[in-house]
Amino acid sequence: MNIPVQNLSGPEAPDEIAELAGQYLLLPEREALARIDAEIARSTDESRWDDLSKWHRVRFRLIRLHQLAAR
Repeated sequence: MNIPVQNLSGPEAPDEIAELAGQYLLLPEREALARIDAEIARSTDESRWDDLSKWHRVRFRLIRLHQLAAR
C-alpha cells in the first residue's frame, strides 16, 4: 500500500502529524486506533492539551489515509 503522506506545513518544517500517522499506518487499523486512543486518554488525564490536540489530529489523519487506501 503506497499512500502519499502530505506535508502541509511547508517544505522546510517537518509535519509531525503526517509522520506519526504514517508510522501508525503500518499497524493494523484497530491496533493503531487503540494506541492513539490511549495517547488521547493519557493526554487528557495529565491535562496536556497540546498533546491532546496533536493526537486527535493524528487520529483523524490516519482515518483519512485508511479511507484513501480503500478507494
